[in-house]
Amino acid sequence: MQNSTIIIIINIFYYNLASADIVLDGSLGRSGALQGPNFVIEANMGQQYGGNLFHSFDQFDIQLNERATFSGPNSVSNIISRVTGGKSSTINGVLESTIPDADFYLINPAGIIFGEGAELNLQGSFYASTADSLRLGINGKFNATHPQDSLLTIAPPSDFGFLGSNPAPITFENTTLSVADTKTLAITAGDIRLTNSNLYAPKIVIRGGKFWAKNSLIQANTKISISTTDSIDLTEGTVINTDSFSDQDAGDIVIDTNNLVIDDSLIIGNSYKNGAAAFISIKANNFDIQNGASINADGNAGNIKIATNQLNMTGETQITATKNMGNITIIADEINMVDDATINTTNSVDGKDNAGNIKINSKKLAMADRAWIISSSFNHGKSGSINIQVNELSLSGESAITSTSFSKGNAGDITIRVHDTITITEAAVVTSGSTGSGNVANVFLILPHDQIDAAEKVSSITEAKNVVTEKIADILNLATKGGKAGNLFIISDQLLTIKNGVIPLNDELQLKVCKFTNGKSGFIVEKREGQGLSDAFKN
Repeated sequence: MQNSTIIIIINIFYYNLASADIVLDGSLGRSGALQGPNFVIEANMGQQYGGNLFHSFDQFDIQLNERATFSGPNSVSNIISRVTGGKSSTINGVLESTIPDADFYLINPAGIIFGEGAELNLQGSFYASTADSLRLGINGKFNATHPQDSLLTIAPPSDFGFLGSNPAPITFENTTLSVADTKTLAITAGDIRLTNSNLYAPKIVIRGGKFWAKNSLIQANTKISISTTDSIDLTEGTVINTDSFSDQDAGDIVIDTNNLVIDDSLIIGNSYKNGAAAFISIKANNFDIQNGASINADGNAGNIKIATNQLNMTGETQITATKNMGNITIIADEINMVDDATINTTNSVDGKDNAGNIKINSKKLAMADRAWIISSSFNHGKSGSINIQVNELSLSGESAITSTSFSKGNAGDITIRVHDTITITEAAVVTSGSTGSGNVANVFLILPHDQIDAAEKVSSITEAKNVVTEKIADILNLATKGGKAGNLFIISDQLLTIKNGVIPLNDELQLKVCKFTNGKSGFIVEKREGQGLSDAFKN
């Protein structure tokens, strides 16, 4: 009978331990399972060094309808919790702190899963990581993989440390998490995956190896920073958003990765009142934007900067900066735009703001199937200038590079410098146009020591034609009504035509727009009198 009682007690002990959700590991003095479902984690269950309150758990899970509440003195600035038992943590309940303004750190090298019932009730920032350790200042360290190697100090947390080459993931499934005003939500792990999830915070920082977001929202009002060593995939309606609806500026968006895919998703930092639109900075070795995806910085002075080896835009995708002086800068080895892909700056329809400038520097720019690079002006504002510098330029399939005025504002100049070859075929066009009273600007095509491949033959040095479909002609109107027409200047040492061979040029050429005939636009080529344009472009 006595042996049976002992066995029952032992079984109950191990059952309670196995079913426990939060278990102290004893490395900081206290050990054993805590009583739920409302877990109370007091300061005396850990150790405090200055403003740092350290806790150590063998297991840390918060199930649905459970709550874990951390408490301690107001002198605590950082609640730092590690999980050492080698089992991933599932957060599907409420994680909260009663300490005013204390930041919370949750570190589990085995992984963290946030579920549908996860909720943060914190007064400070939240940091979740699958790192092996957390550095404290210069010398301190709180180690979750080898707890005995820890050196606890009063120094504030400074950085996460990873020992292995394959860190564990952090996963969000049908989750909505937010933190208090002015605070940060930071996620640092191996792979990070969001599925049908929402993250809200004034500032969001994501660091990992790979990052996937599917049908999810990442929203902040001061900054979103996403950096990975491998890839970032934004798919199925994912939105990264720093919009401003007040006089505050929209938050910046910074993305740095090896491979970036934006598929049927949005990156937006718009300003709907007096604040500035976002500065959106994207750096990736390879960048694919496809299936209606877009990048928008709409509002006052929103800027988009992209640096990549290869940019591919397909399927009605857009990169836009609208209203007052929103600029777009793209630096790439190769840019491919097809199937209604558009890079666009424009001013406000009802205002006097000027549209921003477009600057592209690439080894190769290929535009096909109605791809567009356009700066447009409505009302009194001017459209922006377009400055393109490439080794190879190919335009086909009704594609266009154009600066257009639709009202009283003037169109901006287009300057295209091509170092190797330019091909314009299949009703493609480079032009400045006006449908209102605004003046049309000049188009400068600069081809030092190079050549032009024309779609149709040039019968003589006094005439050249470029086919333009009636559809594009109607949209661009090429200054056939409204303001003063602009000029197209060609600066080159030689002009190559498909049927006539090479024509040597001793002086710059000036092409003047003529009226349409059956959907085609004509250009008259003539030698330019007076001082040439070469001096203006020496630098």
